[in-house]
Amino acid sequence: MRRLAVTVCAGMVLVSGCARVDGPEPSPSASEVFDDVVALEPPRGYEFLGVSESEPVRDWEVRRGQLDVHKLDHDPGEGAMMIIQSGVESRDPAHPGPEGMAEFCAGLVQSVAAEEGVSRVEQLPERLIDDAQACGVAWQQGEGDTAQVVMRWDLCRRDGCWRFTIKGAQGRDHVRGDFRKSLRTVRFVPRPVVGEDAVVNTPEASPTATSS
Repeated sequence: MRRLAVTVCAGMVLVSGCARVDGPEPSPSASEVFDDVVALEPPRGYEFLGVSESEPVRDWEVRRGQLDVHKLDHDPGEGAMMIIQSGVESRDPAHPGPEGMAEFCAGLVQSVAAEEGVSRVEQLPERLIDDAQACGVAWQQGEGDTAQVVMRWDLCRRDGCWRFTIKGAQGRDHVRGDFRKSLRTVRFVPRPVVGEDAVVNTPEASPTATSS
């Protein structure tokens, strides 16, 4: 068994992982065959961290690092962050998985609007996140000084379904553009599927990955 561990990918931070096949299985699911992780370039002053490794779900966060806020050219406020989740179809009972994605996206605004503490819901234009088409929604969570603008995109691809959530700083009516720029740098990084006799090589990133 060979394990690949990478910490930097094309100038971007990479939280590494490894996919494996222990033996032939009938009709394996996408998440069993492929085990992709994400790489991105976080905004200045922020860190990209893996916060969960429990299978089949993995979570990552982009949150403020140790850089002195006085060295930034803006006041970052409190609570601004990005959350990336894989295996969403296994944790969200309302998520139908890849087969029902079109219907899920069509009802996304209505389902979010029904959640507690949500207001000002609007649909976001579809966009590419690396090689996958994502549908999006934005809303305000909470009220007053702790209210946050939230933007969320959902997508499904070969290894299952993913969710990207950006939260603005508390008490502000926007999400900073540097978080959305960071989203354009996201790359899904496949791990080789390793067996006794074969290794599936990692393909190149999509040339249209930064389209929005």
